[in-house]
Amino acid sequence: MSTSGITVYNTNKALVLDENYQNFYLTETGTAEPAYLDSTTGYRATKYEGTIARNPLRIDGTETSEQRRLPYEIMLSNNEKIVAVGCSSSNLYKTYTFKNEPQTAAAHGTGLQVFNSAGKCIYDSTWKRLRILNFGSGGYKLPTDRELAIVTCSVNWETGIIPGNNTQGGWIIYGISAVVPENGYTKLKNYVYRGAPIGGSYWDGLPRPAACMVIDVTGY
Repeated sequence: MSTSGITVYNTNKALVLDENYQNFYLTETGTAEPAYLDSTTGYRATKYEGTIARNPLRIDGTETSEQRRLPYEIMLSNNEKIVAVGCSSSNLYKTYTFKNEPQTAAAHGTGLQVFNSAGKCIYDSTWKRLRILNFGSGGYKLPTDRELAIVTCSVNWETGIIPGNNTQGGWIIYGISAVVPENGYTKLKNYVYRGAPIGGSYWDGLPRPAACMVIDVTGY
């Protein structure tokens, strides 16, 4: 192949592709099924939809019918990878891992390849790249004509100990705010898990906006 490059602009005259182009590409798939939240002693947490209220510290909510923790409540991505969880009926809970790492150019076939001045392939239309449709904290209508997945970008969490009528005198609780798919939209949801009996008094939290990305994984 030639070692020439190409520069591409969109209709807003914004640069979208040059010899420094980088992107995240699909490297593996898997599954992330909902799971019960158990303590190290085997105690299974009870899940509520609601929040942790204070003064006094307590659970303000109702017990949910679905007691398992959804994978959308967990930040699966890190500094090295982006992990999305399927939310369409055809790919529910399938995981897609994307990494910004070198890909191998296709040796043959139909499509477009772009090489930089050093002869390195920086774009190949056959590569399965990250395709972002939306970023936000809920209210996005999920398209029904594509396979979709959600990347949990940030969650709001807090934990504490509430009084309890048990031998330890209290319960450990864990609150989470995350964006999940519900009834065809992304929606901000608040959950609280009441865990194992414990004594003492305690509260800690990391207040921040919960947000997610919705990506198109059709054909992936």
